[in-house]
Amino acid sequence: MKIRLLYMGMLSFLIGFTGCRSNPIERIKLAALKGKKEINYSINREGCATIQRVLIMPVKNDTDIQSAAEETYHLLLLQLSKCNYFESVSWRDMQEDALNRFQLLGNTPLPAGDDLESIKKLGKDYQIDAVLFPEVKQYRAYRPLFFGYKHKMIQTSDSAILWMVDEAFDMAEPNVNRCAKNWYYRTHGEENNPGLKSELMDISMNSLIQFALFSILETWLK
Repeated sequence: MKIRLLYMGMLSFLIGFTGCRSNPIERIKLAALKGKKEINYSINREGCATIQRVLIMPVKNDTDIQSAAEETYHLLLLQLSKCNYFESVSWRDMQEDALNRFQLLGNTPLPAGDDLESIKKLGKDYQIDAVLFPEVKQYRAYRPLFFGYKHKMIQTSDSAILWMVDEAFDMAEPNVNRCAKNWYYRTHGEENNPGLKSELMDISMNSLIQFALFSILETWLK
């Protein structure tokens, strides 16, 4: 009996010991879940409930990195397609005369005055419910990575501002860093070594932008 009890005790110890040593994924996940990134935004829920088709205008680039706007625009369309909140229409798919009348082909961040009438006409002519104006404020592709982004969505029927976001993602901030790596873990699952691969968030600007846009677009549902 004593031998059996001793055996069961040793077995329990070994299971517990090896379980702790062989389960780094859970430790990574629990540590990452402590991070939380708050987003600075405002949204008109009632107005957004009627939005079905949105024109995504070119990204205004406030940085010295020429590729920042194009990279952000590509990833923005990608994330919007995954969310499926509304139909996203690229400005490249619009007829040139429509954009010329819109007076926004020159990358204007926000229309004013007579341009608001152009928005209303664009909505009627092309069945566009709203227009999204994205902007990259800051872009630092070396460690610690930094991405600053803002956007405004304007309803075409009355030019009301439906959705505004103005946020920065600094990987030097511990909460942002943990939250970004948690997003990477949840996105890529347990492929290979998630503890090692999540470190890509410290060096991959593309991954940081995807995480930032994912976090920002979630505010549509919050």
